[in-house]
Amino acid sequence: KDNAKEIVERIRQSKTIYYKRLKSINWRLNLNVATNSKTKLKMPNALIEFNVVDGSKKASDEKIQCEFNKDQLYDFFVELEKIQKQLDALNN
Repeated sequence: KDNAKEIVERIRQSKTIYYKRLKSINWRLNLNVATNSKTKLKMPNALIEFNVVDGSKKASDEKIQCEFNKDQLYDFFVELEKIQKQLDALNN
């Protein structure tokens, strides 16, 4: 926490801490349907693709794909909300 304001200022000045940064996000929703002799089971999931760029060299973008079911996606958003609150607190 002692260095937090310095880190935020570096990020503002486009000096990233890490050599990779997020360039864009793509996503899609899938609905897999499994059938059984008695029931139909719907298994929705989300596929999120993070396109990152390596700031230390002029390499091509890297694509990182993550697949989430409903519960995993909810947990992911809860964690993002925690990060957002901490960033907001640093900016005040």
